Amino acid sequence: MKLLNKKVADFRLSADSDLSFLLPRHLMHEFDYARTLEKGVVAETEPEFNHQYRVTLRRIRSLLLLLKANFCPFEFKLLKPHLKLLMKQTNTLRDLDVFLIDREHYLNRAPEHSDKLASVFDVIETQQIEALTSVRQWLASDCYLKTCVMIENSLRRASQYEADNVQSIVVCSNKRILHHYKLVSNACKGLHRKSNDGEVHQLRIECKKLRYLLEYFAPLYVPHKGHLGIQHRANVKQLKQLQDRLGAFNDTSNQLDFFRKQQNDKQFTKPQRKAIGQLLTLVEKDHQSAKLAIFADLKTFKREIKRSDALTIYA
Repeated sequence: MKLLNKKVADFRLSADSDLSFLLPRHLMHEFDYARTLEKGVVAETEPEFNHQYRVTLRRIRSLLLLLKANFCPFEFKLLKPHLKLLMKQTNTLRDLDVFLIDREHYLNRAPEHSDKLASVFDVIETQQIEALTSVRQWLASDCYLKTCVMIENSLRRASQYEADNVQSIVVCSNKRILHHYKLVSNACKGLHRKSNDGEVHQLRIECKKLRYLLEYFAPLYVPHKGHLGIQHRANVKQLKQLQDRLGAFNDTSNQLDFFRKQQNDKQFTKPQRKAIGQLLTLVEKDHQSAKLAIFADLKTFKREIKRSDALTIYA
């Protein structure tokens, strides 16, 4: 089964768009795409189906939260917990998929323990099969189908909502983007080389939110030739570079948490736990290197957003 590209929406943001009308339609378009991925998740021919399913649901929920002021309050309260419920069901499967995808990488990192580590990954594969079975049952359940219908109906109703004191979409976009640049900047200021993983992860979360806003509102900026479009693209590119670095750090953080749990799991023999310990030592080094790399990118990012023209396009 091949992962298909998302269909182009039959609507597009413009300076005279009504955000309270178009936002629910955009979220519905995204949700329809998520549902097309269900068969691929069930078939498990390619873990990327589950990854894109989760990314799409996360994007929907994030935009809903970020643009809450432009969304029907009743439907917002209805959608928020149900979208979270859908995302939660695939957490374990995704975590295990990631470790199995990188199995050869881990085995090559500690070749002297490859036999013992291979047997550890056999156990992880069994856990992944169990998680996949659970997800398959969930996607086929009445509860899942009813939740999807409820979300779809809620989004349709939301498109009929008429907000009071409506700002132009450009004013709204500029305010939200500048506000989240400020949140990202504040999160950067509080970081130092001794910051814990949770503090670094918080910056990653704020960067994700900003990226969702920049991408969603891009049609208001990018079609323009000249400075406006060029600078918006440059801002997205700069943020993506920082996100990639933060993502690499988060990956090693997750690896450490996962392998520490495996090392303390009594189902593994002493030689197996020793092999996991050797792998942990290597991942800890990667983790520290990834952390140092973040601060080099942070310096560049902060310098770029302080430039007089980087954020003036949103003023």
